Amino acid sequence: MKAHRYQSFLALLTTANLLGCAAAALAALLLSSCASAPSQNHARFHDQADCDAIVLFSSWDLITISKPDTRENGFLPLYHFAEAQKVLARPDYPHHLAVVICGRLRSDSQETDLRKKWADLFTELGYQRAVFLEAGLRGQVNGLAVIEDRQLGGARIAGGN
Repeated sequence: MKAHRYQSFLALLTTANLLGCAAAALAALLLSSCASAPSQNHARFHDQADCDAIVLFSSWDLITISKPDTRENGFLPLYHFAEAQKVLARPDYPHHLAVVICGRLRSDSQETDLRKKWADLFTELGYQRAVFLEAGLRGQVNGLAVIEDRQLGGARIAGGN
């Protein structure tokens, strides 16, 4: 009896049936993987050449400023927020576009507070625009995902262009 059932099952497994099953399984796999893909498509930043300030934010006690060039002996120094504020307030370079690059490891309210604090600082310093970018693996700024792009319209500081 068992041999008969096995033979009946084998008779149903033709090449066409096997290919159909494989195609159905592949389609189901592709559809399920597409359904779980991230739905957030962020705009990409392309104004690196126009940046007057580029800030890499890790924490309020671990800030790197790559523009203006703050290198000391070839290395970028690490700043606390108050120290970074003094560097960014220097009147010897333009204050139009500032970029803050940060990770997305904080809660939504922490992210909002972070962006507000930086936007308030840049407004106070006379910057016209602040763009917040999601940190990436490359060393470039161009191509990073835009988290938020704010027009500030701040007053210009003395000596700023």
